Amino acid sequence: MDERVLTEIAEITSHYTVTVVVSVYNFGIPIRQCLEGIINQRVSYKFCALVHDDCSTDTSREIIEDYVAKYPEVVYPIYETENQFSQGIPWCSILIRHINSKYIAICEGDDYWCDQSKLQTQYDYMEQHEECSLCAHNTIMHDLSGEIEDTPFFDIDGIKTLSTEVVFDAWPVHTSSYFIRNTFEVCPEWCQDYWSGDYAMLTIAHSEGHVDTLPDVMSVYNFNNPTGATARSNKSGELNRIKATRERAEYLYKFLANVCVDIETESVIKRRIKVIEEATATDEFIYEIGQKLQSRDSSDNIAWLVDRLNDPLVKAECINPAYGTENRGSEQRILSMFNHIIELTGLNETYDNIPHTGELEFIYELIEIYGKKNKDNYLIQKLIDNPFNRIGWGDAPGGSKNEPNLLDPKLFFLIHNYDYCYLKGRLEKAISYQGHNGTLVLGSSQGLLDFDDMIYPDSFNCSMFSQDLYYSYKCAKYVLDRAQVGRIKKCFIILDYNIGFFDSSSGNNEEKERILKVYYPILGDAHHLKGRNKNDLWGFLNKDINDAEKDTSEYIAVETLKTISYFSNLKSRKNVSDDFCINDICRKETFEENEAVFRSLIEYLGDINVRPIVIVAPSLKAIKNSISKKDTDNLFKLMNSTECDIDYVDLNNQDLFAEDDFTDPYHLNDKGASKLMGALYELFG
Repeated sequence: MDERVLTEIAEITSHYTVTVVVSVYNFGIPIRQCLEGIINQRVSYKFCALVHDDCSTDTSREIIEDYVAKYPEVVYPIYETENQFSQGIPWCSILIRHINSKYIAICEGDDYWCDQSKLQTQYDYMEQHEECSLCAHNTIMHDLSGEIEDTPFFDIDGIKTLSTEVVFDAWPVHTSSYFIRNTFEVCPEWCQDYWSGDYAMLTIAHSEGHVDTLPDVMSVYNFNNPTGATARSNKSGELNRIKATRERAEYLYKFLANVCVDIETESVIKRRIKVIEEATATDEFIYEIGQKLQSRDSSDNIAWLVDRLNDPLVKAECINPAYGTENRGSEQRILSMFNHIIELTGLNETYDNIPHTGELEFIYELIEIYGKKNKDNYLIQKLIDNPFNRIGWGDAPGGSKNEPNLLDPKLFFLIHNYDYCYLKGRLEKAISYQGHNGTLVLGSSQGLLDFDDMIYPDSFNCSMFSQDLYYSYKCAKYVLDRAQVGRIKKCFIILDYNIGFFDSSSGNNEEKERILKVYYPILGDAHHLKGRNKNDLWGFLNKDINDAEKDTSEYIAVETLKTISYFSNLKSRKNVSDDFCINDICRKETFEENEAVFRSLIEYLGDINVRPIVIVAPSLKAIKNSISKKDTDNLFKLMNSTECDIDYVDLNNQDLFAEDDFTDPYHLNDKGASKLMGALYELFG
C-alpha cells in the first residue's frame, strides 16, 4: 500500500470520531447494500468510511465511485492497481494502524448494517463504559444462495461482558458488529499475517479491556458468496479447513508470546491450543483414511487401513480426558470407518485374528470414567472415591482376587499402577517440553496435592506421595539430563520442616512398596531398600497377556494421565493425613545424607542454570502454632548445606489461606491449590 495514501488516511481520519473500514473485492451488487447501510446511519458526530477495493474486476469500483460522488464527505475510496491479497500483503492491518479516529468500526463489503442507529448506539455505550475496548451486537446470517433460512450468528440475550473462555473458544460476535476503541494497537505487526484478522482483533481487544455485547440485531452477515472473504482466503475444503485450524493454534502461540495476560487467561488459551491440536490431528488422520478409501480395490490399502486403525498412537489422539468427551465424535467417526472396512472387505469373518482389536473398547471405558457415565459400576466408583489406589480384585462383587468380573484387564493396569503411570507420564512430558519457561515441581504429598500443573503454566508436577529428597533429586536428573538445555527455567522444591529426616527406603511398608512399584521401574534405583527386584506391574493379573498388549495398555494409561492433574474424575482429593509420614526417630545419619543430597540437587540445578525455589507448604493454623524453633532450624540447616543461591518462601508465614482451603491439616483442597497457583505466579512468574 502506497505510503502517501497511508499518510493521507492518517490526516483524514484525525477529523472524524468514527472510521468505518470496508473491504471490497468483486462483491458486485451486495456492496450497494453495504454502503447504503453505512450512509443511512443517524449519528450526532462525524464519521467516514474507508472503502478499500482490492483491484476488483467486476462492477464493484463503479458502484463505489457512484457513492463517492454522492457522499464525498463520508466515503473515501482506496483503489489498488494490483491485488494485495494474492501477494500476501496484509492491507487491512496496515490500514487500521494508520487510522487516527477515536473509534473504528468494521463492515466487509458483502455484509451490511440493518439498523440506522447502530453506530450511535455503540458510540453511546462506549462513551459510558470506558473499560470496554470492543462493543459488539447480534447479527443475522443470510445465505446468498437461498438454500438456508436466516438464522442468528449467535443469540446473545441482554448486555453481556464476554468471558475469556467465550472469546477464545466460542467467538460469538460477527465482524460486522465490531466497534473498537482506538486507544491500543488493534492490528499489531506480529499477527498481521494471520488470515483471520477479525479473530485477532477480538482477542487482542479482550486483552485490553472488556468485550461487551448488546442484544440488538444491527447487522447481516451474507455467506455463500463465491467472492466473499471465506472463499478468497481459500479456507473451504477439508485440507484447507485443517490448515486454517492449525493456523489458529499458531496464532494463539504468538498471542502468548506477545501479549501480557494473567494466569487464568493463559490457562484458557493453552487449553484451547490443546483442543485445536488434538482435534486437528484426528481430522488429518480421518482425511488420510478417506483418501485411502478411494482405492477400495487395493488389498494393500485395506491392510494399511486396518493396521492404522489399530495403532495405539492413533487411538490416543481421540482421547481428551481434560475436556470430558469433547472428541467423542471424532472417535465415533473412526469406529464407523473401521466397521465399514470390516464389512467392505469381508474381514468380519476373521475379525478376531486382527491384532489389538480390544484397544478401542478400552478407550471407550476410559472415556466413560472421565465423563462419570458409569457411576453405577462398583469398581469405578471405588476408584473415584479412593485416593490411594487401594483397590483389589476382591472388591468386585462376585469377583475373586485373580479374576475380576467387571472391567477389561487393561483398564485395571491403570487402576493398579496409577502412581507409576502418573509419574512416568509427568517425567516424559517434562522431557519433551518445547517451550522456553518450564517449571519442574518436586515434593512429597504436599507437592502433589497443593500444586496443580493444569493451572500453573508450563509446569510439570513430578511430586509423589512419600517422595524424599533422594528421589526428588533423581527425578530432577532424570528430566534435566534428557530435556533440551534451557527449556526448564526453574524448579519448585515443595517440602516441610522435617524433610531432612525422611528416607522412604527406610520407611513403612507402603513407602517401600511405592519404591518397588513406582521409582525403581522408572529410575532403576531402590536407594537403601534391600531386595531390589521391582514389582511385576502385571503381577496382579493371573492371565497370560502378550507383550504387545502390555505395551499398548501402559502407553494408553501413561498418555491419558499426562493430560490431567493427579486429582481428577479418576481420583478425588480426600483426607490423606494417614498417608503423611514423619519418622518417629530423627536419625542423625539420615539428616547428614539428606544434607549431601540437597546440596547435590541445588548445585546440579545451578550448573545447568535452573533456578531453585524452596517452598514450605502451608498448613492449618493449629499445625502452624505447633512449629518449633527446632523445626525451622533444621530446615535452615538443610538449606545452608550449600553456598548456592536459593529462593525461599515459607507459606506458613503468610495469611493467605483460610481453614476452608484445606482438605486436612497438611494439604490444600482444589480451592486452596488454585489460590496457591496464583500466589506463586505473582511471586515467580
